[in-house]
Amino acid sequence: MRERGIYAGTGVSFALGANHTVSAGLEWRDGEYRNEKTKIENGADKSDAKDRFTIDETRQIFYLQDEWRISDAHGLTPGIRVERTARESRDSADTSRKKDLVGTMPSLHYRWALQEDLNLRASVAKSVKLPKYDELNPFIKLESGVYKGGNPDLKPETAVGYELGLEQYFWGNRGIVGVNVYRRDVEDFVQKEQRVEGGLNVERPYNVGEAMFWGAELDWRVPLLRNGPHELSLTGNHSEMRGRVKVAGVAGSSEVKDMPRRMSNIGLDWLHRPTMWSAGININHQPRFTTNGINADGVREVKTREQQTLLDLYVGWAASSMAELRLIAKNVLAVDKEERTVKYTAAGAFSSDEWKRERSSPMVMMTLESRF
Repeated sequence: MRERGIYAGTGVSFALGANHTVSAGLEWRDGEYRNEKTKIENGADKSDAKDRFTIDETRQIFYLQDEWRISDAHGLTPGIRVERTARESRDSADTSRKKDLVGTMPSLHYRWALQEDLNLRASVAKSVKLPKYDELNPFIKLESGVYKGGNPDLKPETAVGYELGLEQYFWGNRGIVGVNVYRRDVEDFVQKEQRVEGGLNVERPYNVGEAMFWGAELDWRVPLLRNGPHELSLTGNHSEMRGRVKVAGVAGSSEVKDMPRRMSNIGLDWLHRPTMWSAGININHQPRFTTNGINADGVREVKTREQQTLLDLYVGWAASSMAELRLIAKNVLAVDKEERTVKYTAAGAFSSDEWKRERSSPMVMMTLESRF
């Protein structure tokens, strides 16, 4: 797997009267995602054509917002973001598909300073989520009587989200603990299913209908060292997640496939102020979970995924306030993903039982971020 990205952007911010600060900007992003998975068995190349594809993506973004200071304790920020995305997917046979998407995303954020170091925040915002790169792979391959692959005709998911939260600052605003609750109503929700297309059994992601997500999040940043040349902070978050899917043409709703009910992160961030070297560690834990989902044809899938604990590391150096170099290592422990899927027919009879393990390797990348 290889991913390349180029970014350029510009922005402006200015006061409009005594109580308004207007910000606007333009961004341009160009990227290429190339997946070339190679399988060697007994010295022979057994690679699948569906594992070799390329996605080219170009994005242009415009945003505008107004920070309105209603009073010392109250603030309101309306905004809008317009994003155009052009994607071209190509499979191993050089067959290509192109798609242009334009999304308009308004938002409204409210802040109430209950105390000097305690804020209440509320927001409502529209968002657009593009399909993942591998979901757009146009190639499908026959495996055990089923054609499997991606779906280049996927539409993006659109959602309206609502959030309400409290944030408590301490130790001179260097520490923070926050909690918030949320709800998101999603249209054109993407989910992998097996359907009949032109008389063929095909398994790939589809826009299946509507979904609703809700939950609560707790996050924190606690300084452990605050004096001298070193800074050390304990960071982390915990999320409780729930969701239901309303598949078009199927009565009632079902659980969201592949979504754990909870997830936790904990980490340490270190900074040496005189030299501006930094380093950090993060541990992500997802416990074992089981979901019970319904497909468009009424087939029920009971999926169990085993627990995962991932370790990520980074080291960085800020050459100036305008540039930072960072080396990142993800999934250092090379943790595999294991899951079991049991299917039942629309009549409730047992259909199949599948167990699989996806092996993984650590990923190392270097980033250079500059601002001017």
